[in-house]
Amino acid sequence: MIRSYENKDHDEIENMLIKEGIPDKEQCFALDGFDTYILEDNNEIKGFFTIKHEKEGVSLQHFCIARQFRNVRNARELMRGVKETVKNMGHNHFIIHPEEDYLDKMAMYYFKKKPYAIIGRRSFYFVEV
Repeated sequence: MIRSYENKDHDEIENMLIKEGIPDKEQCFALDGFDTYILEDNNEIKGFFTIKHEKEGVSLQHFCIARQFRNVRNARELMRGVKETVKNMGHNHFIIHPEEDYLDKMAMYYFKKKPYAIIGRRSFYFVEV
């Protein structure tokens, strides 16, 4: 089940990002201008994603599945949650711009997209919902 972020989720989400090597300055899941949604099952947080609001639309800022819950089923459920959330916000697309190679592979595999631009090490994906 996908639900909105609550303050009680802060420590667990922060720990997930720390385990993935995301520095504190890049952790924006609880800031204004960002909406975070939790994938939860049996009161356990399996993963989350964060949407960043920008002038041009929205972009995917964080997408993380807890290491002990990483599998295709949870990844697809979280991806489906991203698409539904963006659509419910009134947008018909969003941008993904990962910095890590494994996130590039994930974007290509789950969203079936190729980058529309590559600048330095960062690829940009335009995903329609």
